[in-house]
Amino acid sequence: YANQDAPFEVLVKELEPERDTSRAPFFQVLFNVANIRTGAVELDGLSYEPLSLKRDASQFDMSINVGWEEIDSTLRLTYNTSLFRHETAERMLAHYLEILEAVTAEPERRLSELKLPSRRDRALFTGWNDATAKEFGASGVMQMFAQRATQHPDRIAVRSPTGSFTYAELLRYAQGITAELQHAGIGKGDRVAILMERSREMLGALLGILGSGAAYIPVDPAYPEARVRYVLEDSGARVVLTHRGLQNRVETDTRVIDLDGWTPRAHAPFAEVEPAQPAYVIYTSGSTGKPKGVEVTHGGVRNFLLSMQERPGITPDDVILAVTTISFDIAVLELYLPLITGARVVITSEDDALDGRRLVQLMEQEGVTLMQATPATWKLLIAGGWQGKPDLRVLCGGEPLPRPLADELLDRVAELWNMYGPTETTVWSTLDRVERGGDITVGRPIANTTCYVLGDDMQMKPVGVPGELWIGGAGVANGYVNRPDLTEKAFIDSPFREGERIYRTGDLVRWRHDGRLEHLGRLDNQVKVRGFRVELGEVEAALVAHPYVKDAVVAVRDDRLIGYIVPEPGTTVSPAELRRVVGDVLPPYMVPSVIMSLQALPLTPNGKVDRKALPEPVVAVAETHDVRTPQDPTAQAIARIWEELLEIDQVSLDDRFFEIGGHSLLAMEVVARIEEVTGVRPEPRSLFFMTLEELAATIGSNQEVVT
Repeated sequence: YANQDAPFEVLVKELEPERDTSRAPFFQVLFNVANIRTGAVELDGLSYEPLSLKRDASQFDMSINVGWEEIDSTLRLTYNTSLFRHETAERMLAHYLEILEAVTAEPERRLSELKLPSRRDRALFTGWNDATAKEFGASGVMQMFAQRATQHPDRIAVRSPTGSFTYAELLRYAQGITAELQHAGIGKGDRVAILMERSREMLGALLGILGSGAAYIPVDPAYPEARVRYVLEDSGARVVLTHRGLQNRVETDTRVIDLDGWTPRAHAPFAEVEPAQPAYVIYTSGSTGKPKGVEVTHGGVRNFLLSMQERPGITPDDVILAVTTISFDIAVLELYLPLITGARVVITSEDDALDGRRLVQLMEQEGVTLMQATPATWKLLIAGGWQGKPDLRVLCGGEPLPRPLADELLDRVAELWNMYGPTETTVWSTLDRVERGGDITVGRPIANTTCYVLGDDMQMKPVGVPGELWIGGAGVANGYVNRPDLTEKAFIDSPFREGERIYRTGDLVRWRHDGRLEHLGRLDNQVKVRGFRVELGEVEAALVAHPYVKDAVVAVRDDRLIGYIVPEPGTTVSPAELRRVVGDVLPPYMVPSVIMSLQALPLTPNGKVDRKALPEPVVAVAETHDVRTPQDPTAQAIARIWEELLEIDQVSLDDRFFEIGGHSLLAMEVVARIEEVTGVRPEPRSLFFMTLEELAATIGSNQEVVT
């Protein structure tokens, strides 16, 4: 209190703070205790009493004035209505009064032991979680599909690059796989890997594995050899189902069943499964440098699908376009939801999934009415010239949905839903319909799912206060394969409901007053890149594994992974070489688009890497070869497109688009621009492996090039 007599106006005049019309200088919240008498007073025959005046303006963002009296005190809260709702202000007062009651009732208690949410908030939390309770049957996905196949045997179940299956044909194929696996001794408790291209046979194999009682392990054909080997060894897969020469990718002793030319020796009914029985194991990026396998249960999958069936909803007349690799868990919705409903799924090829124009064509040709994808894929579609489909219902998830993209989608489709959920709680755990002009939130929990916003002390946070999201309910996975240490940290017994397990998401969220959750970011270094979950530590570990790299850190800039390395003293290593080394152990989406060499990593005062101080990425071109300048008009036109979109000064004929900073979204714009100036549309996949010279030769140098 040494300077309590200094007038506020004098401080402002003397210190001359930077003025901002949106807020008061120095501080924005005032708590004032006025220890003066405010009751009626008589003086020399005169009497006066205080008159409460309504305030129409707030001097600060929020101010609390306490009028202190011996018997009765008054508490007045004034707030900026552009920042706070009336309900929020009322809730803050309720919190404060309950804290005062608790402190006076038990003055010896520690402040950290006080329950901050008010009684009203705690009742709201219970009500919001109780509202998700649903009674679903005990059938597995396979049994629900088989029931639909019996009801509608001749209806088309799936279309794919390899042809179509009716419901009856798909059931027979799947039950043939089940019989094959059972003949091989596969059953409950076993794991079967599936390494197949996107096709009707892939879908039948997935159902057949589930029908055997085993859990499936999706292995993406795009995985490098080291990743394939690690997943097969770590998971303990007893069998690998494969086709089209992919058996050559299996370098372990795991038994391989090649489905090329395969004919079933018999057909077996699907095995009954228990809710806690594993359905699949999906490997996600791991912060320790190794991917970790999440074991998801049949009960979780059933609950998820039946909840999705109700909201956002699907009917037997719907057609869903499946664009997601099965190693990404959102494929569970695309592949199985239509099958348990009697609808149809259209599986795209991997090439078509990368080509916005081809996706648009498929949507029109197949009469697609429901499609799920990440924001990156929706951007790809719009970049490909998609004008929309009035009867299309869109599900968007995997990473935050930007408002501008939401508005563009709402202009083009019938409905837009924002989906949220980690792999560890079975695909999506919350959802919300996005409306024009409304806030974008991750919404409310799906059926039989509970959400808790907690602090480090595992106490609930009040409505509106940020905390970490923990998720409980039917979708919580069994844990991580062969990683009891990680499982113990991430999955715990709920302190709020007996018999419930909850999962620690690492996401920062807060409850809104209307019972919806607002996503505020991550509490760790996990990021999403074009929908894929990436632990930066795993990418950093792959970089540091190179003998010439002393230290490394990875960051995200403009939806691209950027690697920063510090070479060992006296050594040099090119970004191209590092990208190849990282690509030998990590999937393509985890390979940094740009790698920069620094003398030292920037550090904070406490010695941690200062990620905010990392320099903006600069692409170094042609480090491993002399620059060969394009000469013919086609190569020159392509070079100009690359230089403009990648914001680089010079491109060599020996450069590859993805090795000098390109990514899948930019690739679609490159394809469109090349077609615009040459009249020829290259395959998007060609940008992955062709040099500029090879690409120009493929297009041909005799086109009429528009400059």
